[in-house]
Amino acid sequence: MKRVILLRRFALGLFLACLCVCRSTYSQQITAAITGTVADAAGAVMNGASVTVTDIEHGNIYSTKTIDGGIFNFPTSPLGPIR
Repeated sequence: MKRVILLRRFALGLFLACLCVCRSTYSQQITAAITGTVADAAGAVMNGASVTVTDIEHGNIYSTKTIDGGIFNFPTSPLGPIR
């Protein structure tokens, strides 16, 4: 009887350990950051300009606006071809 209980506990512990490992590896994502500056033809930076990035493989569209100094940032952009 004790052996059955020990086997059940071992099986449950093994299952929970596998569940934790699988969950932590699933949360890993590979991304890149895109940062730049928007300026007009005369070289003046453009605050509040819209910037859009399109993930060509999946069709996802990401948009942001420039901040002071014309700076934009996409901190978690997908890897792969973009437009």
